[in-house]
Amino acid sequence: MIRIFKHYMPVSLLMLGGIEVAILFLSLYVGMVIRFWDVLGEPAYKGAVLQITPTAIAFAAIMSGIMLAMGLYQREHQTNFWHYRRLLASFAVGLVTMAFVFYAIPKLLLGRGAFAIAFVVSFVAIAVTRSAFFT
Repeated sequence: MIRIFKHYMPVSLLMLGGIEVAILFLSLYVGMVIRFWDVLGEPAYKGAVLQITPTAIAFAAIMSGIMLAMGLYQREHQTNFWHYRRLLASFAVGLVTMAFVFYAIPKLLLGRGAFAIAFVVSFVAIAVTRSAFFT
């Protein structure tokens, strides 16, 4: 247990949170590469991959904050059906929130196709990670 802001947190949940932040961050890069992959097998949009770092940071911060607010990092055993409903609800709220962020800060706009791919990749990766982590 580690003490953070006068609260004791299990190290395992902190590791899970770190892994999920990394998944959320990297999923935008994966979505961008998949969306703009050229027929010849080389990325057709190489320059934009480096320019999406602020969007990836915002996405990881917003989604992890929403997941924290939805109670996905509590100490109770979370392998039941309600846990995955909560995960799905947090991603639904995250989708709406990211739409507002893209509208409010157009510089962070990624594109519908790349963002949709990244969103699905991050949801599947986090669901598989949580499934493996809690078993």
